[in-house]
Amino acid sequence: MFCHLTLTCALGLAPGHGGDSDDGTLQRLRTTESVVQAAIDEGRRRSPTFASLVEVIEQSNTFVYVTRAHMLPHQMKLMLPHRMEGCLVPSRSRTGSLRVLLAMGMGKDRTIVVLAHELQHVREVLDAGGGHDQEAFDSLFMRIGIRQLGTPTERYETSAAQEVMTIVGREIQAYAQMHPR
Repeated sequence: MFCHLTLTCALGLAPGHGGDSDDGTLQRLRTTESVVQAAIDEGRRRSPTFASLVEVIEQSNTFVYVTRAHMLPHQMKLMLPHRMEGCLVPSRSRTGSLRVLLAMGMGKDRTIVVLAHELQHVREVLDAGGGHDQEAFDSLFMRIGIRQLGTPTERYETSAAQEVMTIVGREIQAYAQMHPR
């Protein structure tokens, strides 16, 4: 969740052309993990809100890499379980990319909800035009976020990302009720 976003990302992001390829493969939202790919595919199918977040990324000039981690950065293991499931971190590259880390061991639906939360944070960066340096990135989240007190490093959360979690959770539950297995 965004409370895990450490304010250390320096990116040059700008809207542009992306979008699905002709075969439906995502061009900007990327993963090499089948579990994550399955969550992205399920999220797009079961939640219009999730699908719209993916579309925003696909229409940008930013690559978003999603992977799972045994332990999230910056001592997140010390935080409450609901606050250690995902995070947005800087990519090691300076080419207009972000990295989303998801904790391992979440169920399929929870993975979708947490990923939607993190994709909302990506959208917030994109909507603001990105940050070209550390200061701009920090400034954005200090402006739009709420500081999480008691965290070992300065972290922020946004109400929009919290709301997305709630909405996507409801959408995937409604989908499951309409399409029982």
